[in-house]
Amino acid sequence: RALQFKERVEGSGRNFDVHSYGSLIGHYAKHRQVGSAIMMLKECVAVHDSPPNEYSLNALRRLCRHQDLTEHVGLNELAGPDPLEWRREGEAIYKREMSKTGRRGVLLPGNKSVHI
Repeated sequence: RALQFKERVEGSGRNFDVHSYGSLIGHYAKHRQVGSAIMMLKECVAVHDSPPNEYSLNALRRLCRHQDLTEHVGLNELAGPDPLEWRREGEAIYKREMSKTGRRGVLLPGNKSVHI
């Protein structure tokens, strides 16, 4: 239905902007249609010379990461690197520091007044 809507809009003489492409990409990604979402992303980059915003690409990035398709489809080359990748890498490394066991010897600012 999304492709029919796109054809109907373009048939009436109007063009899609970056936000409209982002909505279509998000729709395809939420319905687990990776090929259609990548096709729309390639078309968006070809027409507008830039990918849609990260909010629109979030579902597609998550779907590609879960299916291990990020390098295969070339998502980083099309839309740039994932801005939240540093957080995912850091969570794995520093997970223990935020647990109760990892911070048992740390006096937090709110706790210092209690320990005086």
